[in-house]
Amino acid sequence: FLLDRLGIARRIMAELPYVENVNIRRAYPDGVIITVQECRAAAVFQGEDGDGWWLINTSGKILEQAASGDVAGTARIAGLTASFPAVGAALRAPEGGTYRLPVLRELMAALESQGLMEQVSSIALSGTSSVLVDLNGWVTLEIGLTADFQEEMGTLKAILDSGDIQPNERGTIIK
Repeated sequence: FLLDRLGIARRIMAELPYVENVNIRRAYPDGVIITVQECRAAAVFQGEDGDGWWLINTSGKILEQAASGDVAGTARIAGLTASFPAVGAALRAPEGGTYRLPVLRELMAALESQGLMEQVSSIALSGTSSVLVDLNGWVTLEIGLTADFQEEMGTLKAILDSGDIQPNERGTIIK
């Protein structure tokens, strides 16, 4: 039987925004196996002109509209608004803010790869040369917009895992 695997995967992902990846394969003689990978909401941001709050995953896909900017388990994004946000679409910035999108995506991917994204309470992209990442009010990381985020998040993870910073200590790490 004929099976348009790509078309089916696209329709599933269009209908279900929390689906990150779809794998469709045949199971001979007459079966189909569909494997779905779910994503999670990683951050919340405000739409352009105060157009509500929106949840995104770490790759910048808009998952749903939120009731407010305070969503448990997500980082609040400051300094970036979205133009015409739509569920299932990629995050788009208005004119003048487009350079911040790749920074946000790279930063969130690096945080996620080090297992740090769930500890992030806010990301401030409002600076012209750096970004501020707040880890649940414990540690704030100030990092340059052109930094190697994978390397820097690996260093941050090593510092946090070493125990050199105690839970009762607060401060800013400037990189």
